[in-house]
Amino acid sequence: MPAENFGRHLQCWRDGGHKECKKDAKFNEMEGDMYNLQPSIGEVNDDRYNFRYSQFTNEFTQYGQCKTTIDFKDRKFRPRKEIRGVIARTYFYMSDKYNINLSKSELKLMQA
Repeated sequence: MPAENFGRHLQCWRDGGHKECKKDAKFNEMEGDMYNLQPSIGEVNDDRYNFRYSQFTNEFTQYGQCKTTIDFKDRKFRPRKEIRGVIARTYFYMSDKYNINLSKSELKLMQA
């Protein structure tokens, strides 16, 4: 789960974003939670930024053999099929552990 997704629930994020939250113990706990940290290809992770997950296309041409794609215009990220369950379980874990509200669309996507 991108830091923005859980950070925005904290006052420190509203006061100054990621930089301000680095001083907050709760934020640091969430950001360092090993269940939220997953190995990834650096270029893909950097491009993903804090875009929302989506199932917007079946075209996979951006990263060679990696079947992941990003819609930079609409700020959407479609992960490869093999890791979607890991992402969903991570979102449910973070939501439950840290009382993070998922939007209706996030909840529906993660359940799918």
